[in-house]
Amino acid sequence: MVDTGGRGSQGPRWLEEMGVARPPETTIGVDFAYASTKYRLHSDHELRESLLGFFGPAPQYPNGAYLGAIEDGMWHVSLAGRFGDYPPTDEPGFLAFAASLHTPRLHEIIKDAERVADIVGYRFPTSIQRHYE
Repeated sequence: MVDTGGRGSQGPRWLEEMGVARPPETTIGVDFAYASTKYRLHSDHELRESLLGFFGPAPQYPNGAYLGAIEDGMWHVSLAGRFGDYPPTDEPGFLAFAASLHTPRLHEIIKDAERVADIVGYRFPTSIQRHYE
């Protein structure tokens, strides 16, 4: 069986409903959180790349981000943090978190850009591996 349903997979429940035992699971703590939004960049930020990652060497810089081109000249920005250092969902905090990354480049790109969507956060404390083998 291949289960590509991710965190919200109904596979184990469906197996149980068919009379098949749920697979054993291994749970590990990851304490990961991210916050995402969309921006329209100013024309002075002509980026040739369609995806940029902003990550520093671990463990000194456990946080990171990415900036990806999406439709209609919009850019998706996600900031990520772990172990209590989570990206905020308010604009000043979001920008301050971006400025705290290993490189100032993302902050330079978005600090004067037009945010065109709410900042939405998501956090998950654990990751689960289901052993279908």
